[in-house]
Amino acid sequence: MLWVYGTAGAGKTALAQTIGEQANNDGILGAAMFLSRARNCNDTSRLWTSIAYQITNRDEEYRHRVPYGTVVLEGDIRTQFDELIFKPLRGHTPQTSNDPTRPSCVPRVQKRELLIVIDGLDEGREEEEQCDIVECICYALQRQKHLQIRWLITSRPEHHLKRVFEKAEAQDLCRSMEVQVDDPETQEDIRLYLQDGFKRIAKKHPVIDMQKAWPDQDHFDKIFCVTSGLFIIAVTFLRFIDNSALGDPVSQLKVVIDFISGTPGTQNPLDYVDGLYGEILERTHPELLPTALLVLGTCAVSPPLPLPHLAYLLGFDLKTVQTAIRSLHSVVAVPSDAKISEEPIRYYHASFTDFLMNPDRSGRFAQDPTAHRVRLVQAQTVSARKPTLGPCDEALSPLSISYYLSIFSATHLWGICTQIPNPNPEFLYQTVCSFDFRRLKASCETISVRPFVEFLRWLHKSTEDLPDFEHFVRVHPYSEMDTHLIRPIESLSLPLDLASQGDEKELEEIPRFVLIGIGSQTIIIVATHETVMVYSVNDISDL
Repeated sequence: MLWVYGTAGAGKTALAQTIGEQANNDGILGAAMFLSRARNCNDTSRLWTSIAYQITNRDEEYRHRVPYGTVVLEGDIRTQFDELIFKPLRGHTPQTSNDPTRPSCVPRVQKRELLIVIDGLDEGREEEEQCDIVECICYALQRQKHLQIRWLITSRPEHHLKRVFEKAEAQDLCRSMEVQVDDPETQEDIRLYLQDGFKRIAKKHPVIDMQKAWPDQDHFDKIFCVTSGLFIIAVTFLRFIDNSALGDPVSQLKVVIDFISGTPGTQNPLDYVDGLYGEILERTHPELLPTALLVLGTCAVSPPLPLPHLAYLLGFDLKTVQTAIRSLHSVVAVPSDAKISEEPIRYYHASFTDFLMNPDRSGRFAQDPTAHRVRLVQAQTVSARKPTLGPCDEALSPLSISYYLSIFSATHLWGICTQIPNPNPEFLYQTVCSFDFRRLKASCETISVRPFVEFLRWLHKSTEDLPDFEHFVRVHPYSEMDTHLIRPIESLSLPLDLASQGDEKELEEIPRFVLIGIGSQTIIIVATHETVMVYSVNDISDL
């Protein structure tokens, strides 16, 4: 048994169709079932009867072995499998295709295996029935090691299916293969598919000047870049461009390019893909949906985090988050339990992020990236307050979530802040300006210099008109403490230019300093092109 899995739209069905057609040409196809909710072809209770019907049309010996009667047809999935598939095929020698040119001296029955294809198992009616189907096959493989049947099953990597297939793999009954969208071979397949598709469209439509390359290389590259290896996006774009009911291919291509470029009011050529993503989100239980969307929105604006760390950061226990996203494994890659603390949760494809962040496309599922960045910054600053200053910071285990998140914040928090345009005063008061920046001493070695410097400029601009905080970030002294902090530093460094974006070489020429904080929490920061140094008044006194 081979399980082929991949995200929604990765091309699993196209792969199953190709293999099925080749098997049919070779005379070894037993049956091919393509389950689909959209086409109302997802009644898994009839799967084995449908497969049995297809095999009877292809194999005479099987046709004589299979039983008929309402008792079998009305039985449950396991009973049907046992009576219609396992027992008739046990000890069965599948036939080759009926070739009329076959010499009479060649025996009619040859030892060949049958291939049964089940595409879109996750589209089946009930999760329990989907798992029952896999377990039926495993049962047969365990009892009859040399059963002359090979199984190809494709599905999205849904949580319940990952579990049942992992169990089958552990028993050496199954192998798995992921259809990866970021694989170079997949990317090349998509490129060739697009090239062939555009050639086919060009030949059909006289409006296209065959003397010129169509589309031009720039437009082709934009479309190819958006697909990022996701087969369904390439298919959808080509169908849209080739749809004569909407317009000619040249004008339809312009619509696609305008859509990619973000031109306001442009028709959406990815309606079908959006419908697919909406259908996946609809499967989430209403009570779990807010948590699921919070996790999805956070993942969209945050660098990758392992699931336990993300749950901790958002204030949930791990089980709550796992339950909330259980139905979303087809769009979000969630590591196995063995690797859940090591590997990050991530989106399979950027198109799902684009869908979520665009209200015109995602409707009630839409997520505001700015709101999620604000929430993420709030969560990280709260998390950073949990350990106390001093020895406790140093005693944090490198394996602990708190330690990991302290490194994560020191590395990524600054870049997240600078992507928040026009932050409201409440956010600045309660989250940013209330943070004790002296805590940075514990993790200054891991601070990313350039994002941190841009954060200081962002914070200076955001607070310059804020009452009581207009000098929160400064390079000129406003108190005796400021003067005390600057005095031993100013002979070795220059003030940081807070008014501009600065020059890339600015920090390479000479270190730059800046003051941040109010009263006893004031610190002076000295930045070079390689590192950030943090000094409090106590540190300066010791110099």
